[in-house]
Amino acid sequence: MTNTEANQLIVLGNGFDLHCGLKSSYKDFLYYVIAQKYAEHFPNDSEKSSEKAFDASANYVGVRRIRFDDTQFNRNTKMNDTILPDINIWYLILFHEKLMQSLDSSSNWSDIESVIEKYVSGKFIFDNDNGKQSQKKFIDILVDTFFNYGFERNILLEGMMEQDEYKLAGLLLYYLLEREDDCYGIKEKIEEIRKESESHLAWRPGRVQIETKIKNKTKPEVVNILINLLMGELHKLEIDFQTYLTQEIEKEEYKSKAENFLQTIVSDGGYPLSYSVFSFNYTNSCSGNLGTQVAFRNVHGALNQIPNESKIIFGIDNISSDSRAEDIGYRFTKSYRTMRLYTELENDKTFGDKIDNIFTKDMDVIKFYGHSLARADYSYFQYIFDMYDLYNSNIKLIFYYSKIEGRTVEEVRQEQYRNITKLIEQYGETLDNKAHGRNLLTRLIQTGRLKIVGLEDDNNKMQEE
Repeated sequence: MTNTEANQLIVLGNGFDLHCGLKSSYKDFLYYVIAQKYAEHFPNDSEKSSEKAFDASANYVGVRRIRFDDTQFNRNTKMNDTILPDINIWYLILFHEKLMQSLDSSSNWSDIESVIEKYVSGKFIFDNDNGKQSQKKFIDILVDTFFNYGFERNILLEGMMEQDEYKLAGLLLYYLLEREDDCYGIKEKIEEIRKESESHLAWRPGRVQIETKIKNKTKPEVVNILINLLMGELHKLEIDFQTYLTQEIEKEEYKSKAENFLQTIVSDGGYPLSYSVFSFNYTNSCSGNLGTQVAFRNVHGALNQIPNESKIIFGIDNISSDSRAEDIGYRFTKSYRTMRLYTELENDKTFGDKIDNIFTKDMDVIKFYGHSLARADYSYFQYIFDMYDLYNSNIKLIFYYSKIEGRTVEEVRQEQYRNITKLIEQYGETLDNKAHGRNLLTRLIQTGRLKIVGLEDDNNKMQEE
């Protein structure tokens, strides 16, 4: 860091690393990790490509999920075939999303953070026998299935439970119970519930009431076990991602291209060449030969060279979750997880410079490249826009885009328009002056403070609007 005040704030997302040749997409990672960890369990032809290995894994799990259609499945049921008891629970959930994408056009199976949001904060809609609909979070579905295992009842006891999410929950717990260890205490708690239930067998006519009493008493502990399970498995996934990405960034062509392209962004527009970088990526190889880099910050952690010790996080946005601290989704928000990460590693230089050094007062322009502007990061943008009083100040916003393989320039540009519009309108709703909020986007455009710029590697502009 230098004592110079930055005039530019460069906000980087994963699209920057992808543009520079780093295979950092969630899909690339998932194909790789499944092929590396689990391909040996599947037919030899699945080893020919990572994509085939992933599809073979997903289909394998799908067949086992379907077993719940035709089997009175309970704790004592065994699948007489090779299983993968140690597979990460989040990979099983992603397999499920992959299989369901043909039914749900909105399913983005490879977007890990969207899937996390769906399964810790989202609600699934069910049709009841009386023709009405009800909603349940996935944690509640897991709780129902957990107690059915404990009571040794059929997993799909009710009509509602015949739906896919209950089949998935039953399969997840089956795999966990087949693991050699009991690191989350699941086996112990299910056995405890089973024994307590059996102790009341003499009262069989009142069994439903007894089970309800046991469930009400034990549910908070079961919920905590399941939250720890989902968080623990997520942490293991983060370690997998860190291992994968650490290998990828060693490729020399990425490092040189990242440095050069960062300078292309910095030099565009004729602004003073002092800048800070606020990166949503886990990489930190960007430093430039042009101008002065005042500060650099990895928002969600950075790659750690120590194996099995992750300093990166995946998470959801506060806006996407119940903001109350007691809500289970809150533990998965980026605010909660970064607070914990920064607190535990307060003096760790892995993430770069402190926030105070990033957001200096003399900023002229905020430049965005490679960020999808997805809801998962809205709270960060709200913080930045508040910091620089977006409505009243003269600060400019420039959103860059480049050609993407397999898509037309017009498709990329239109997606930028949509995402920028949603971001600015969403931010406008947070302003105290609602009239200002409604006309914020128009104000930025009419005062020349918002631009959308197509950019090539050689600093040639594709198109400016």
